[in-house]
Amino acid sequence: MDMKPKTILIADEQQDIPVLRLALGDAFDVTVSITFNDALHQLETRRFNAILCGLHFDEGRMFDLLNLVKSRQNTKDIPFICINTLNTVLSDAVIRVVEVAANATGTHGFIEFSKWRKELGDDAAFAKLRNYVADLP
Repeated sequence: MDMKPKTILIADEQQDIPVLRLALGDAFDVTVSITFNDALHQLETRRFNAILCGLHFDEGRMFDLLNLVKSRQNTKDIPFICINTLNTVLSDAVIRVVEVAANATGTHGFIEFSKWRKELGDDAAFAKLRNYVADLP
């Protein structure tokens, strides 16, 4: 039986898209949005199994997109994962604040992808991200 790959919406800054595409590889059907309006359009025209949204998506509109997704009947059940793809690792205090805010507003989780890459190396971090996304409901 042919199983269709999960459809993933990546909402992030243009410069962070290549590393996420590389990390996810060919395991998923990936759509990219770099603006809030484009993400909204994608959500209105396609069905996604998960959303990976960067902390700095469209000049800091990650929580705007999260609130929109969780407020709509047809998108509220899509796992929404906040992800830090910046080349700098965030401090533990900043990570805690983002995690608390993200959890309070209904995310499925927060991934400190930069930290994974620094601690595990790219290959292991990429595999960990693929497995995380593959295991989403």
